[in-house]
Amino acid sequence: MNYLKVQLSKPHKGLLVSIVTLISLLPIPKANCQQVDHLLWADLILDYAFNPTYMAEVEFAHHFILNNPDEPAFYEYSITPLLEIYPAPIIDVIVAVNNTWTRQTSNENTYELRPIVGFRLNFIQKGYILRSYQRLEYRRIKYLDSETISTNGRLRTRLELIYPLTTNNISTPKTLYTLVDAEFFGDIGETIDERYSNRRRLRLGLGWRFSRWHRLEFIYINQSSKNTIEGDFKTTEHIYRLRFKWLLHKKNQDQ
Repeated sequence: MNYLKVQLSKPHKGLLVSIVTLISLLPIPKANCQQVDHLLWADLILDYAFNPTYMAEVEFAHHFILNNPDEPAFYEYSITPLLEIYPAPIIDVIVAVNNTWTRQTSNENTYELRPIVGFRLNFIQKGYILRSYQRLEYRRIKYLDSETISTNGRLRTRLELIYPLTTNNISTPKTLYTLVDAEFFGDIGETIDERYSNRRRLRLGLGWRFSRWHRLEFIYINQSSKNTIEGDFKTTEHIYRLRFKWLLHKKNQDQ
């Protein structure tokens, strides 16, 4: 029987130790946090590259809560078609429309339509990636039980590092890589009533690239939110995300 063997070079070992040390310093829930939840996110992402300048994507996602069996179960489904444009090596432009159906509480269900415009600044793309991602979202949420609608805008900014651990390039097949990022959210206009009104998100994950067309990622997310639908109190979420990416047509650019 053949077993998977993973060998890290000394620089990669040092980076991995640094990242593990960083994640160990993440803030833990404070006494004034009134709720701690554990959630599972499962995502399937299909990409199609028309040429080196354009790529289309569709993301299918299912999110649900793992704990608090005595409380109303939270879950949501979403479909997000997306177009990425690469006008220059340093910048990517993203246009998307997110559609999310959510069971917020036992007597409140919502549908959200969320157009998104954003851009990534690629500071480094030499085998590994260091980049920032800024996006503006318009959120239109319809409360299906009461037939009311709430809208607002939201700014999101993220700094992200993706680094190979077993090869020198994250695009090389059979590569184990790590990713770490921090993301912050800011509302424009009135706060929307929802189970998890996001404020801050920290992520640490491992990915395995099977080939140039397939990769699998497991990501831990530490998220701070507010429950604005049941009293505006602070919550902390521990999220375990499993994400499979399938590139249906190869493009000549690290991704």
